[in-house]
Amino acid sequence: MLKTREVFEERAEEIALYFNFIYEIIDRRAMLSLTPPFSTANPELRDLKHIPSDVIDTLKANGFLLLYNIVEATITRAVQAIYMDIEKHDHHFDELHPLLRKHIASTFRRDDDSYKRIIESTHPISKSIIRAGFEASRLFSGNIHHKTLKEFADKIGFSVDTDGEKTRGGKRLTNVKNRRNELAHGNMSFLACGKITPIEEILEIRNEVISYLEEILDNIEEYLNSKKYLEKNVSVINNTVI
Repeated sequence: MLKTREVFEERAEEIALYFNFIYEIIDRRAMLSLTPPFSTANPELRDLKHIPSDVIDTLKANGFLLLYNIVEATITRAVQAIYMDIEKHDHHFDELHPLLRKHIASTFRRDDDSYKRIIESTHPISKSIIRAGFEASRLFSGNIHHKTLKEFADKIGFSVDTDGEKTRGGKRLTNVKNRRNELAHGNMSFLACGKITPIEEILEIRNEVISYLEEILDNIEEYLNSKKYLEKNVSVINNTVI
């Protein structure tokens, strides 16, 4: 989970810098100071220009792409961290708790590519099929939001409970996902998206999304530390199954 945390924190910082920059432009009514090439620093040669509101609106819309980027990067790496923990401690399919076994088996049955990879694997099938249940690109298909994440969490057993006052239960992830898809697929222009989204609203969305992801990471970390992916009658002492 350490690498997942590092990626989350790096991208959260990128987002903070970006949105703080936009907010300052709007709040301080910033202007561009243009100086002719090869000129001296003579203030009289500076040309001050207002930043067009259309440019600012486009910058605001870009924020949804940054937010979805951190959502997908964080969740896909967290899901992979669960798989890696199971693999690291050499756990087998029949040691996992029933709901997780059911999820993995259903993924295995409906995915011909996974079936082929498993059959051709050099590892025991009881271990190699576990990977099929943790391939984030197949689990979420580029559409991560609070409902799809809760569905996955219910299948494998970690909590998505968070501080509702700070996160609204992650519901803003749906706004981010929808806006990102509309922009990425050309169904909405960046300018139109920015115009209908006040800077105060997008800052609220940012704060709620970042808080939600941070608490989800806490939940997954607790899930791993407590080995909640194992069946209850499997005991673990010093990382050894007994």
